[in-house]
Amino acid sequence: MKRGFPRKWAIRFYIALAAATLAAVVWINLSRKKPEPLSAAERQDLAVTDELSGKRLRHPLLGFSLAYPGPKFFESADAEKKVGFTGDPSTRFYAFTELDSGRMVIVSLSRRPHMSGNGFARAVDSVTQMFTSRTAAGFDAGAAVDVLSKEVDRDGKRAEVHVRVHGLGHLRLRARLDRFAGETDYLLMVIAVSPADDSLAPVVASLST
Repeated sequence: MKRGFPRKWAIRFYIALAAATLAAVVWINLSRKKPEPLSAAERQDLAVTDELSGKRLRHPLLGFSLAYPGPKFFESADAEKKVGFTGDPSTRFYAFTELDSGRMVIVSLSRRPHMSGNGFARAVDSVTQMFTSRTAAGFDAGAAVDVLSKEVDRDGKRAEVHVRVHGLGHLRLRARLDRFAGETDYLLMVIAVSPADDSLAPVVASLST
């Protein structure tokens, strides 16, 4: 069940999600052709499923999944409404957060037919920069940003990014460009923000397509 978003975390959360929205604008500009909108079946909510490996969040139609982040996480209707870029009907955002810790998991699903390897790499760079930029994310002027690891495979269209912002926590990103159904290419990203530690790394790593 979706719930409202706790006020004490709203500023940090909405800043991060605003960055993702700006990145969505970049994705549109990278596409030569205007992406087709997601269908109602493609836009449907992720389902919580009980599997041998434990609880997972799974897309009912496309089948991609990731580990359920934890019992205290909930899907935030307010956050999804805030991040949803209405000018891009080809993208759906799913936002999950934990009240006590402020940890966040964001899943982004976009139609990106015929996206090139270079276009994929630019999209990954844009999202990473938006989330870690002092200007876009409102970080303290003295906050140091360390890119601990970044692997982008332009040919395979796969990416893994780990960034640490001193005093503000860790950012993890995993991106894939896959054909889940027919000839349609989907850009799938999982972004996790952990204010205190890197505890969401296993969730990001669990993404399966």
